[in-house]
Amino acid sequence: MTRTRGLWAAATLFFLSGATGLAYEIIWFRRFSHIWGASTLAMGAVVSSFLLGLGIGAQVLGRRADRLKSPLEGYAWCEAGIGLLALLIPFECSALGAVTGFLYPLLHGIPVLHTLVRCLLTFLVIGPPCVLMGGTFPLLVRHFVSGEVGLTAGLLYAVNTVGAAFGCYVAGFHLLPWLGLSGTNGLAAGLNLTVAAAALLLSRRLESAPPGAAEATAPPSTSWTPPAGALSAASALTGLAALLLQMVWTRQLCVMLGGSTYALTATLFVILLGIGLGSFLFRIAIPRIANPASAAGWTLALLALSAGATRLLVPSLTLGVGLAGSLRSLVLGNAAVCVAASAALELLPSIGMGFLFPLLVHLTRSRASDAGRAVGGVYAWNTVGSIFGASATAPVGLALLGGAWTMAAGLGLYLATALLLLPRRGRRSLAVLAGVTLVSIGGIALGARKLDPRVTDQGMFMYGYRDPERRNVVYFKEGASCNVTVTEHVVDRALSVNGKVDATNEGDMDMQLGIAYLPRFLRPAAKNVLVIGYGSGATSGASLLFPGTQVTCCEIEPAVYAASSFFSPQNHDPTEQPAFRIVFDDGRSHLQGSREQFDLILSEPSNPWLAGVASLFTREFYETCRRKLTKRGLLAQWIQLYSFSEEEYALVIRTVTRSFRNACLLRISSSDTVLLASDEPLMVANEDIDAAQKLVDQSVGVRADLVKYLGSADVRSLLLERLILDESGLQRLASRSASTAINTDLNLRLEFDAPLRLFNSDLNPESDMGPMILGSVDADWLTR
Repeated sequence: MTRTRGLWAAATLFFLSGATGLAYEIIWFRRFSHIWGASTLAMGAVVSSFLLGLGIGAQVLGRRADRLKSPLEGYAWCEAGIGLLALLIPFECSALGAVTGFLYPLLHGIPVLHTLVRCLLTFLVIGPPCVLMGGTFPLLVRHFVSGEVGLTAGLLYAVNTVGAAFGCYVAGFHLLPWLGLSGTNGLAAGLNLTVAAAALLLSRRLESAPPGAAEATAPPSTSWTPPAGALSAASALTGLAALLLQMVWTRQLCVMLGGSTYALTATLFVILLGIGLGSFLFRIAIPRIANPASAAGWTLALLALSAGATRLLVPSLTLGVGLAGSLRSLVLGNAAVCVAASAALELLPSIGMGFLFPLLVHLTRSRASDAGRAVGGVYAWNTVGSIFGASATAPVGLALLGGAWTMAAGLGLYLATALLLLPRRGRRSLAVLAGVTLVSIGGIALGARKLDPRVTDQGMFMYGYRDPERRNVVYFKEGASCNVTVTEHVVDRALSVNGKVDATNEGDMDMQLGIAYLPRFLRPAAKNVLVIGYGSGATSGASLLFPGTQVTCCEIEPAVYAASSFFSPQNHDPTEQPAFRIVFDDGRSHLQGSREQFDLILSEPSNPWLAGVASLFTREFYETCRRKLTKRGLLAQWIQLYSFSEEEYALVIRTVTRSFRNACLLRISSSDTVLLASDEPLMVANEDIDAAQKLVDQSVGVRADLVKYLGSADVRSLLLERLILDESGLQRLASRSASTAINTDLNLRLEFDAPLRLFNSDLNPESDMGPMILGSVDADWLTR
C-alpha cells in the first residue's frame, strides 16, 4: 500500500475516532450531571477534566510518538484503550455517586474547594481515556508526516474534527433518543475497538515516515518565524479566546432557540464543522502562502471581525426563529432550524479557528523527527487556554462582565495573539501590523455592542413575535447559567429565564401558591420543607407562613433569586425570614448529598424540555426523594399540561408512581397539575383537615392568598375541588398509553421527546389533556 493511500485510510479511521470522541463527551457530561448536578461550577469541573486529559495526552504521547518505531500501532492501542475504558465508566460513575453523600456536607460551603474536588474525582474517572484521546493526533501525524508538518496536521485535524461534528449530530439528535446512554456508549466503544483492529492491520502494511527523507523534502523557510515561546503563548491565548466565544454563542443560542438538548447539540455541531472546514481550507491554501506569520495575523483579525459582525445578526435571527416554530415539531425540522441559526452566528469565525490551529503547527517549522513533540505542544498549550476558558467564562465572564464584554475580551485576545506573532521590523511588516490591528479593533467594537433584551430575551422561539415596545424591562442580568429578565406591562410582571416565562405576578400565582398550600393540608404537621426552584419566591414565602416551618430552597441561578424582589407583594419576602435558607445548587445534587430529612419536597423546576431539567423527572431522582422524606413525608411534583402529549404526561405519572406506594393528583389550573406521592397513605383523616383549617384561620396571609388565587379558604372545599384523581384513577390514566416505559437517567425519554412537543401547535391543554385526567374519584375518599 502506498503512503498516500495509507494516509487516507488512516484519515478515515481518525474520522471515526472524532465521532466517538464527541459521543463520549456528550454521554459523560450527562452522566456527571446526574452525580454533580447541572450547575455551572459542576459542569465546568467536568469540561476542565475532559480538556485536561486531552492536553496531557497530547503533550506526553506526542513526545513519545517521536521515539516509536510505529506510531500508527501506538494509535491503534490508544483506540483500544479508549474503548475498553469507556465500557468501565458507567460502573465508575455508579461508585462515584456513592461518594457524593460523604463529600457534600463537608465541602458544600466552600465552593472553590468543592469544585476542585469534583474536578479531581471526575479526572480520575474520565482522565485515562481522555489522555489516550489527546495522544491519537500527534501519533498519527508523526507516522504520516512528509515534508511540512503543517500539511499532515491540517489534513488529520480537519478529518478528525469533521468526524467529531458528525458524532455530535448523530449522537445528539438520533442515537441518544434511540439507544439511550448505555446503548450509545456501548456502540461508541465497539467502534473504537473496530478502529483499533483496523489500525493494527494497517500498521503491519506501512512503516512510519523515514525522518531523514522527510527532512530532506521539507522546503527551507525564508520568512520570519515567531519564537517558540510566542507560539506557545499564542496557542494558549487562542484556546482561551475560542472558549470565551463558544460560551457566549451558546448562551445567545439558548436564548434564541430555547435551551433544549437539541439547541446545545446544534451549537457544538456547527463549531466543530467550521473548525474542520477551516483546517481543510488551510491544507489547500498553505502552499500559496509566502509569509505564514502575516497569514496568521490576518486570520486572527478576520476571525475577530467576523465574530463581531455576526453578533449584529442576533436580533434578526431571533425574529426569524420565532417565525419558524412550526418547522420544529419534527426532529429533522428542528435540527435544520437549530443548525441554520447556529451557522449564521458561528460558522465563519469557527472556520477561522480551524485555519489557525494547523497554521500554528506550521509556524513551529519542526522537522519530521520532532513532529509528535511539535503537534503535541501546540495542542497541549491550546488546551491549557481552553481549560481556563471553560472554568472561568460563565462564573467570571458572563456573570460579572456580561456577554458583550466577554466577547470583546475574547476578540481582544485574538488581537494580542496577532501582536505576538507578527514581526515589527520593516515597512511591509509595520503595514501588516497596522492593518491587522485596525481590523481587529473593528471586530472588538462590534462584539462589545450590547443587545436589547426586549428583542433577544422575550422567548420568541416559544411565543412567536412579541412587540419590543409593549413591555418595559425592569431587571436584566446575564447570570452564570442563564439570562434572567423581569418585564412589566401595566400591572403585570413576568420573570423570564433565557426568554421563557417562569413566573408572573398574576397568571402563574395560583400554581406557585397552590403547590405550597394544598400539599400542606394533607400534612399539616410538616415542619421541614424543601423547595426545588425559587422562581418568584412565592412558594418559599407561602410555606414560611405556617408557624415553626423551616424552608430550604435550591436555586441554580443567583440572578433568579435577586430578581424575586420585584415580586415582594406576592411572595411574602422569604429572604427576610430567619427560617429560610437558599442553596445555590442543583436541586438533585443537594438532595443526593444532604443528610437532612424533609417532611415536604415541593418540586417545581422549569419545564422538562430544557437541558438538565429533565433529570428532575427521572426514576433515580424520585428514588432519592423517597429516601430523603420522613416517614409521613410527601413529594409534590408539578406537571405541566401544556406542550405535553398524553404520552409524556403518562410517562411522568408512571415514573413517579413506580417509586412511591401511594399517589394522587391535584388540578391547580387549566395548565398545571401537582402529583402528590408518599409511602404512607394519602387519605386524610378529619382531624388532619381540622388541623389544616386551623392553620389557615390563624394566618391572615394564607387566607388572603387562598381566597384571591384559589377561590376559597375552606380546606375541605379546596381538597374536594382540586384532588381529582386517586390511585386507581392514576392507574387508569397511565394505562391510556400503550407504553409501560418510565423516564430514567439512562433512556432520556423526556429530555428528547418534550422539546419536540413545545412547537406542536395542535396540542391544547384544555381539549387534549383535560379529558385525559377526568377519571373522577368518590367525594368521600379523603375521609375514609
